Amino acid sequence: MIREWHGVERILPGITRIEAGGHFPGAAVAHLATETGALLVGDTIVPVAARGWVTFMRSCPNQIPLSAGLVQQLVDRLEPYAFDRLYALTGATLQADAKAAVRRSAQRYIAWVDGTNDHLG
Repeated sequence: MIREWHGVERILPGITRIEAGGHFPGAAVAHLATETGALLVGDTIVPVAARGWVTFMRSCPNQIPLSAGLVQQLVDRLEPYAFDRLYALTGATLQADAKAAVRRSAQRYIAWVDGTNDHLG
Protein backbone atom coordinates (compact mmCIF):
# COMPACT_ATOMS: atom_id res chain seq x y z
CA MET A 1 0.00 0.00 0.00
CA ILE A 2 1.30 3.41 -0.91
CA ARG A 3 -0.01 6.45 0.89
CA GLU A 4 1.06 10.05 1.06
CA TRP A 5 2.31 11.48 4.35
CA HIS A 6 4.03 14.66 5.53
CA GLY A 7 5.90 15.86 8.57
CA VAL A 8 6.63 13.34 11.28
CA GLU A 9 5.08 9.94 11.76
CA ARG A 10 5.65 7.21 14.31
CA ILE A 11 5.59 4.11 12.11
CA LEU A 12 6.39 1.49 14.76
CA PRO A 13 7.15 1.67 18.47
CA GLY A 14 10.53 3.41 18.72
CA ILE A 15 10.73 4.25 15.00
CA THR A 16 9.83 7.69 13.71
CA ARG A 17 9.84 8.79 10.09
CA ILE A 18 10.88 12.42 9.64
CA GLU A 19 10.32 14.42 6.48
CA ALA A 20 13.73 16.10 6.54
CA GLY A 21 13.71 17.41 2.98
CA GLY A 22 16.82 18.28 1.05
CA HIS A 23 17.57 15.51 -1.44
CA PHE A 24 14.12 15.84 -2.99
CA PRO A 25 10.76 17.18 -1.80
CA GLY A 26 9.54 14.81 0.88
CA ALA A 27 12.92 13.15 1.48
CA ALA A 28 12.76 11.32 4.78
CA VAL A 29 14.99 9.79 7.41
CA ALA A 30 14.12 7.31 10.14
CA HIS A 31 14.94 7.80 13.79
CA LEU A 32 15.41 4.76 16.00
CA ALA A 33 14.75 5.56 19.64
CA THR A 34 17.28 3.16 21.13
CA GLU A 35 19.36 3.79 24.26
CA THR A 36 21.73 6.07 22.31
CA GLY A 37 19.55 6.72 19.25
CA ALA A 38 20.29 6.14 15.60
CA LEU A 39 19.40 7.89 12.38
CA LEU A 40 18.86 6.00 9.12
CA VAL A 41 19.50 8.31 6.19
CA GLY A 42 19.33 7.68 2.46
CA ASP A 43 21.80 9.85 0.63
CA THR A 44 20.87 13.35 1.74
CA ILE A 45 23.31 13.22 4.65
CA VAL A 46 26.43 11.31 3.66
CA PRO A 47 29.42 10.41 5.86
CA VAL A 48 32.64 11.47 4.14
CA ALA A 49 36.28 10.35 4.20
CA ALA A 50 37.15 12.71 7.07
CA ARG A 51 36.13 10.73 10.12
CA GLY A 52 33.31 12.32 12.12
CA TRP A 53 32.03 14.52 9.29
CA VAL A 54 29.16 14.37 6.80
CA THR A 55 28.11 16.29 3.73
CA PHE A 56 24.73 17.13 2.23
CA MET A 57 23.80 16.49 -1.40
CA ARG A 58 20.88 17.21 -3.70
CA SER A 59 22.26 14.64 -6.16
CA CYS A 60 25.25 12.46 -5.30
CA PRO A 61 25.75 10.99 -8.81
CA ASN A 62 25.62 14.45 -10.38
CA GLN A 63 27.55 16.18 -7.54
CA ILE A 64 24.84 18.80 -7.03
CA PRO A 65 25.05 20.36 -3.56
CA LEU A 66 22.17 21.52 -1.39
CA SER A 67 21.64 25.20 -0.65
CA ALA A 68 22.56 26.65 2.73
CA GLY A 69 18.86 27.13 3.49
CA LEU A 70 17.94 23.51 2.82
CA VAL A 71 20.84 22.23 4.92
CA GLN A 72 19.75 24.43 7.82
CA GLN A 73 16.15 23.26 7.40
CA LEU A 74 17.28 19.63 7.50
CA VAL A 75 19.35 20.16 10.67
CA ASP A 76 16.48 22.06 12.32
CA ARG A 77 14.06 19.21 11.59
CA LEU A 78 16.44 16.72 13.23
CA GLU A 79 17.05 18.86 16.32
CA PRO A 80 14.34 17.25 18.51
CA TYR A 81 15.85 13.76 18.07
CA ALA A 82 18.74 12.23 19.97
CA PHE A 83 21.07 10.06 17.88
CA ASP A 84 24.60 8.91 18.51
CA ARG A 85 24.88 6.76 15.37
CA LEU A 86 24.09 7.43 11.71
CA TYR A 87 23.68 4.83 8.98
CA ALA A 88 23.63 5.89 5.32
CA LEU A 89 22.29 4.08 2.27
CA THR A 90 25.86 4.09 0.91
CA GLY A 91 26.95 1.76 3.73
CA ALA A 92 28.92 4.51 5.44
CA THR A 93 28.28 5.03 9.14
CA LEU A 94 29.08 7.26 12.07
CA GLN A 95 29.35 5.09 15.15
CA ALA A 96 29.53 7.86 17.75
CA ASP A 97 28.62 11.50 18.27
CA ALA A 98 26.57 11.59 15.05
CA LYS A 99 24.24 14.44 16.00
CA ALA A 100 27.19 16.70 16.84
CA ALA A 101 28.84 15.65 13.57
CA VAL A 102 25.73 16.64 11.60
CA ARG A 103 25.55 20.03 13.37
CA ARG A 104 29.29 20.71 12.96
CA SER A 105 29.26 19.58 9.32
CA ALA A 106 26.23 21.75 8.55
CA GLN A 107 27.97 24.84 9.94
CA ARG A 108 31.06 24.12 7.82
CA TYR A 109 29.00 23.32 4.71
CA ILE A 110 26.85 26.46 5.02
CA ALA A 111 29.93 28.65 5.44
CA TRP A 112 31.31 27.32 2.15
CA VAL A 113 28.15 27.51 0.06
CA ASP A 114 26.96 30.92 1.32
CA GLY A 115 30.25 32.66 0.46
CA THR A 116 31.51 33.19 4.03
CA ASN A 117 34.82 31.55 3.10
CA ASP A 118 35.24 33.13 -0.35
CA HIS A 119 38.20 35.14 0.94
CA LEU A 120 40.10 31.83 1.24
CA GLY A 121 39.77 31.07 -2.49
